[in-house]
Parts: sequence; structure tokens; C-alpha cells
Amino acid sequence: MQSCPTCRLHLESVDWHGIKALACRSCGGVWLRAADIPVALAERRSDLAELNALYPGGGTTDSFAGLNAPCPDCFTALVIQPLTLVQSELARTCPSCGGIWLDPDTRSRLAEAHVPPLDAEEISQPSSVIGQELVLESDPAIAPPIDFLTTPESSDPRDPILAANDAYVSSFRYGHMEREPRRRIAVLTCMDARMRVYEMLGLEAGDLNVIRNAGGIVTEDTLRSLILSHHLLGTQEFYVINHTDCGLLTITDEGFRAKLVASTGASSAIPATFHPIKDLRENVREQLRRLRSHPWIPASIRIRGFIYDVRTGSLDEVTLP
Repeated sequence: MQSCPTCRLHLESVDWHGIKALACRSCGGVWLRAADIPVALAERRSDLAELNALYPGGGTTDSFAGLNAPCPDCFTALVIQPLTLVQSELARTCPSCGGIWLDPDTRSRLAEAHVPPLDAEEISQPSSVIGQELVLESDPAIAPPIDFLTTPESSDPRDPILAANDAYVSSFRYGHMEREPRRRIAVLTCMDARMRVYEMLGLEAGDLNVIRNAGGIVTEDTLRSLILSHHLLGTQEFYVINHTDCGLLTITDEGFRAKLVASTGASSAIPATFHPIKDLRENVREQLRRLRSHPWIPASIRIRGFIYDVRTGSLDEVTLP
């Protein structure tokens, strides 16, 4: 679920003159993605009032209340940055994907500010998204700025991943958690980057164990992890989640192996198989059978299978006949 960084409520999708955005009905904040920000601030600046009419919020808002909240798009901790086109304005931004959070007050000020027009080349460059470094040493509540578009000429040489971690550490709140997952659930799923496992199940960090590989396949190593999850960490439910549009639906072992040999000039017997998938539902059932048949997985363990739709976010349960 994509949540508001200020009030943590669910965000709704909005199409604003062809710009895809996420908006919060409660506080009125709007999330714009990196590539759309220059267009919104330059070409659509005069229309910002429309967003305030659609998403007015509930009165006075604290622009930086959700500073270290996760990005609605990629869940990286947000930081404060000045805007390139309006240096006097600060906004919560994501050091990973470059998205930006605009509350109603900020949008009102931007609508009145002088914003120079951009040419076509500037508008197409995501690098126009975030401004230059801003030092706010006098206010420890504001995280230090992060130049996530670091180049050799940049005045800030920090690695963007480590810089984002610095912001994460500044508000870290998970150190009290126990080793054992609270909900006593273990999930085996695919490594696909579109799968937000906690959000799709309505759970949070600390609730479950997550084991991921290409395809969500029960291999020797995933069996090792699931057996440890139950016997060492106390999980009582196993979920296998495959998904639509999986890359393994597009390959065969023979074809992919031939491609690797051709591209690398080398042969290898390992891995013995890449576990290509022909039928998603049958693949899920096969993983359920492998789990149910293992002697170290007790019959008391509840084992369930699902197919996640990457286009709609829905889960379709698959059962054994």
C-alpha cells in the first residue's frame, strides 16, 4: 500500500493533465515522480491551484512532519531539499527515486513564485528534479541534504545509498524488535522488484519472515530457510506467492542456457535448472506439494499458495485439489 508520508493514510492515484500523481485526501499532500516534477513546476505551475481545490487538506500543515517517513513510491527515507526552480522553497524528497512531496501550502507559494520556463531538453531530464546542497546546521530536526544525483563534479561525494541510510538511521525505530516474527508467518515469493510483500498482506516489519528467489521456488535452500523459520523462529504458517508477468514464464532451460553460453563463451553445470514456469497455478501447486511432503515440515503447519497480480495488486488463492 502506498501511504501518505505525513498522516500514513492510503494515497489515491490522480491524473493531473497527463501527470500521474499520488494524493492524500486527509492532509492534501501530492506526490509527484521525478520525471514529472520539472513539467509540474514549469509548464503546469499556473494550474497548481487545481490541486489545492481537489486536495485542500485539513487546514494548516507541517511541511516537514513526515521528514523521515518512507517514500510512497520506493520506501526510502525522505529528506529535505530545496527545489531547483524555486531555491527558496524546501520540500520532502526521496534520495532514491527523486520523487517529491508537495503539501497545499507549498503548492500555493509555488503558484505565486517566479518559475523560469524550461526548454524541451531540460524537461526531459530527471536531473532537474532536486536542487543544490542546502546546509541547515542550526536545526538538528532537519536531516542533512542528500545529493542523490552525485557526479564527479558534485560538491557532495557521498554514496547515495549510504546517504539515504544516514537519513534512515536518524529515525530508526525497529531496534526493539525480537528475532521471532510477531505474526508467525513465513512467505516464500519471487525476487521481482514490483512485489511489496508487507504492504500486499497488510503487515509491517517484524511481522513475518520473507524468503525470496527467482520465481518463488521451493529449492533446497528455501527449504533450509523455511525449516529454520519454523523450528528455530516459531512460524506456524507458510505462504507461497507467485505473480503474473514473471520472467520465468518467458524462458526454457535449454533456450536460456544456450543464450548464456553464447553471451559469455563459457559452459556450466550449475545451476542445474533455472526453474522456468509454464503454468502459474500449477507451479504454485507444485511448490505446495514440495513443502507438504517434506518430513521436517509438520502437518500442523498451515501452507497456502497465491498468485499476485502485478497490475491490480490482488491476490488469488491457489489450492491443492
